[in-house]
Amino acid sequence: MTWRAQIAERDFTGDESLLVYVGVGTAAEPSYPGWWVGVARVGDLVIVVEPSSDLGGSRAFAKTMTRKAVQRAT
Repeated sequence: MTWRAQIAERDFTGDESLLVYVGVGTAAEPSYPGWWVGVARVGDLVIVVEPSSDLGGSRAFAKTMTRKAVQRAT
């Protein structure tokens, strides 16, 4: 298996945010095992959200939780 980390989206919740896919597939064709990580910067604070369980994850859920974390930080 070849593991990779790939930026899937930029600026989805502010100017400095990334949605990263980590796994054996690709961001365009995610597969198991793989998960999504949201990263955002709010001022000097860097937020990392990794809502996964059992090496699986949901792109939509990662984006939603990252947006909520950014809202709480502002």
